[in-house]
Amino acid sequence: MYKTQIACAIFVLFIGILSFSSGRKRNKSSKCFSILLVTTFFQLIFDICSVYTVNHLNTVSAITNRIIHIFYMGLMLIIFYTAYKYIETIIKEEIGKNIKHYQFTIIPLIITILGVIFLPLSYIESKRSNYSYGPAAFMTYLGVAIYLFMIIRLMVQYGKLLPTKKKKAIYIALLSEIPVAVYQIIPDSLITCIGMVLLNLGIYMTTENPDALLAEQLEKEKKRADTANEAKTNFLANMSHEIRTPITAVLV
Repeated sequence: MYKTQIACAIFVLFIGILSFSSGRKRNKSSKCFSILLVTTFFQLIFDICSVYTVNHLNTVSAITNRIIHIFYMGLMLIIFYTAYKYIETIIKEEIGKNIKHYQFTIIPLIITILGVIFLPLSYIESKRSNYSYGPAAFMTYLGVAIYLFMIIRLMVQYGKLLPTKKKKAIYIALLSEIPVAVYQIIPDSLITCIGMVLLNLGIYMTTENPDALLAEQLEKEKKRADTANEAKTNFLANMSHEIRTPITAVLV
């Protein structure tokens, strides 16, 4: 019952160890990804706890069960908010200016977390596994949907300004969530943990991996070198012309 969640938590922990031990200089986007990793790890821990509590309703107090589910669902909302901020930060780093149309992105997070805390939450018993249900759970789905929509909107508006590799990486991370979201329509499937892992893995393997970052840095340095060589060539050509003109006039 808990094997999938435990395996996912171990996998995210492994990604975190690789990321934090890379020893590279961290910019804002990499720091944001670090927050995403840490949040995902703790969300998976509460996922494991929630699977236990929801399947032991007779032995676990209602208050304990509710608190664990609040942390489980609240951290899930924070994950998708952080994923949005990560992509927003990448775009800001590329275009070199703020994105003015997205100043209040934390409001949906606040509203949905308040909904998770205060709205009713019930627990449905089934043969395969019990699961949470009700307005509080629906607020979680709503918050996730809002930030996925905001990410898509952000990519439509600014994606063309991103390098091709980063743009593909973001789309890969987003597309990895689709099959999980579709399968999660079955309420007792309990596979949201797989979606959390795929989101972090997709980002790490494509944009935050040290090799990918090195390749991107080398490409930028190559473009700078080509620009410098072109400027030098143009300068020498202009100087040659400026020198030849007065000499020709004197000789004539």
